[in-house]
Amino acid sequence: PARSSCGMRVAPDRSLIEERDRLHRSRTPRLVVICGGSGIPAPDRSLEAWLRHCQRSRIALAGLAGGLYSLARAGLLDGRRCAVHWEQFPDFSERFFAAEARQTAFEIDADLHTCAGGNAAFDLFLHIVGRRDDGYHLLQTAFQLLDWGDTVRLRLRDDDAIRREKPLPGIADEADLAVRAARALRTATGCVRGVDIAIDK
Repeated sequence: PARSSCGMRVAPDRSLIEERDRLHRSRTPRLVVICGGSGIPAPDRSLEAWLRHCQRSRIALAGLAGGLYSLARAGLLDGRRCAVHWEQFPDFSERFFAAEARQTAFEIDADLHTCAGGNAAFDLFLHIVGRRDDGYHLLQTAFQLLDWGDTVRLRLRDDDAIRREKPLPGIADEADLAVRAARALRTATGCVRGVDIAIDK
């Protein structure tokens, strides 16, 4: 299993060897996505060989953030446009100068799809799945309720002060998002009372 940068554990359904075998059958994927984070993934010759095999089999490829490194090591970005995150751009450009690296949100170069990561991945995939004649995207929406999150407690004050009960070390009120949101809400509603804010992470 792999662990994402936000701590989520991702368990694979199949091994790379099993995926290679599937390429020789009729049920081949239409798109292979290599996900990456802010770090640079270690070289993996088996993965890179499989990616080259996918390209020869005319399967579209996508690289997200650090996933571009795997595609580049496989030689699949030479002479192709690719979107690279600004933090990785200097290193990537030096290592893979044959790629047409760009600091854009995403790039689509024929059957190669790349994005800089973060929210740009949503923009990229909305473009990939396409749009209907009525302007909506070809998507189905699924919701999963999560039983975790922050607990916010608000206590009205008799004066007009807005403050955190436990201020964050090194964060001034002007930079505290909870305080700023409460001030913006008071301005928008015309409320004159203050509030004490407690947030349990």
